Amino acid sequence: YNKIIKKEILKITKRPIINLHISFLPYNRGAHPNFWSFVDNTPKGVSIHEIDQRIDKGRLLFRKKIKFKNIKKQSFKSTYNILLKEIEKLFFLKINHILKGDYTSIQFSSKGSFHKKKDLPKTLKNWNINILKFLKNYKKWDTLIGVPILILFLALLPSILKYLEEQIPTFGLNAPIFFSL
Repeated sequence: YNKIIKKEILKITKRPIINLHISFLPYNRGAHPNFWSFVDNTPKGVSIHEIDQRIDKGRLLFRKKIKFKNIKKQSFKSTYNILLKEIEKLFFLKINHILKGDYTSIQFSSKGSFHKKKDLPKTLKNWNINILKFLKNYKKWDTLIGVPILILFLALLPSILKYLEEQIPTFGLNAPIFFSL
């Protein structure tokens, strides 16, 4: 469910509204939790929690960690389907406790993580892609545009400046143009 329930609605309900979320909360709140559990290397799982005005931060009722078998052959779609089956199993296992109010809810003790829909990388074109293959390429690209490329640029900067000084004309100034930081 990708809509936020307004707090006016939450206030008039006699009992808390619950959400079935395919992440091991508080990790991967928000959009595409299965995808981010692999990218961020956070615990994988399913959670049942109360809904409040914050996104996936309501009090936790139940959760279960999931370990995927044969991860080398898994895709984001296949792991998503496994999580859907696991959240259904957890819900049916706990439904009587939920209906009777026979549970103790807890507030998360850690911040966890949160992602919006727009955070999903544009390089992900197909949910059927092998997870390890995607992560290998994603991590390479992430490193290229991160701190290592800045360090490489700074290391090459003196050579780049020297080259530019040799190639750029003086523009009638009777002196070469010098670059400096």
